[in-house]
Amino acid sequence: IDDAGKYVLPKLSYTGEEAERIAVVSATANNDFAAAVSDIILGKQPLDSFDDAVKKLKKAGYDDYIKIQQEAYNRYLAK
Repeated sequence: IDDAGKYVLPKLSYTGEEAERIAVVSATANNDFAAAVSDIILGKQPLDSFDDAVKKLKKAGYDDYIKIQQEAYNRYLAK
């Protein structure tokens, strides 16, 4: 725990378009994915349904979300 500060992510800056895309993807994908994982953990859905949850996450644009985060982090490193 003493070295926890070494692993804190920096504050990233986004373009207006990136911020909008992150907001849309986060609002839809994160809630749906969290609910799916919760249902699996609680036994309401079989473990096999996890792959479907990941597919839905990707369909909601989570790959774009990851790409935007990486681009913002690359800009941060370039400073």
